[in-house]
Amino acid sequence: MSTSQRQEAPHLESSANTPRARRRPRRDERAPPRKRDWFLGWSWWLKDLLLPAYISETAPILVGGCGRSGTTLLQVILDAHPELCCVNESSIMHLGKLDTSKLANRIDLPIERVREIADSSPRHSQFVERLCNEFAANLDKTRWADKSPRNVRRLPYIFKHFPKARFVHMLRDGRDAACSLRTHPKYKRINGELVEMKTWKRMEDCAQRWQNDVSEGLAWRGHPGYHELRYEDLVSKPEQVLPELFEFIGAPWTPEVLEYHRVEERSQKDPGFQKPLFVSSVSRWRKNMSPADGETFQRIAGPLLESLGYATNDTWTSELKDGNGKPPR
Repeated sequence: MSTSQRQEAPHLESSANTPRARRRPRRDERAPPRKRDWFLGWSWWLKDLLLPAYISETAPILVGGCGRSGTTLLQVILDAHPELCCVNESSIMHLGKLDTSKLANRIDLPIERVREIADSSPRHSQFVERLCNEFAANLDKTRWADKSPRNVRRLPYIFKHFPKARFVHMLRDGRDAACSLRTHPKYKRINGELVEMKTWKRMEDCAQRWQNDVSEGLAWRGHPGYHELRYEDLVSKPEQVLPELFEFIGAPWTPEVLEYHRVEERSQKDPGFQKPLFVSSVSRWRKNMSPADGETFQRIAGPLLESLGYATNDTWTSELKDGNGKPPR
């Protein structure tokens, strides 16, 4: 074949004169990082659907509940324990929603290492186990925890794959939780600076979220791995409720966890936890709810509020005054 013919039809040239082609990368290997995460997450989901479950022997501590119910406060308390470390809102228990970039940031590991662990883990629960064990080892801690309010909706998965897990359901007066949800987040970090957001959500949405999330957790009452902790008790009588909590999770009680605000690294990272426990956020609804807000909350979540003992009937709405619950300016 002439040179001109080879140029016009290079596919006809003998393979003997060309080097052996390398293995073509799999589709997930060629994909951008976010797509790789998607492929891997859904492959784990399919394996869990079709194959026997991978059962972990680890005993993690999972914290969850409706947002704005004290889950972050409990996280920093656990972090202050000499044997424990707690991942902050990594969504790691949400099968099919892998985000290696977010995990690398939350667990303070190089993203290449997070992806290496993910790629070498045949199942999602194995990935969680390996990644969090490494997270704890890097901090010289013996046990890890994960705090995410949405963990309360992942309990079937958690107890199936981590049967030795201990789940702590944070409960709070739904009226206070709804008032806090309504204005959250108050700030957003932009270019390293906190910028006020002036968030103002509908009371209907906040009340419904509290109703849904709390109900998800209450369904597990009686399970040996389930424990309830009320925000109001945590801030008002920690010396009474925390020893009980640590006995439940299987960690030795130490009063030094109440000094969480003195941990320099924590104070710099979370300015809201630079002071000890306080009770000023209890019953904030009395000032933050308007009569219309109260009626809305009572209509959506009143029966649950009463069943938890936060109200005896619907007369609490008469305590609310016009002018409360105004959006930020």
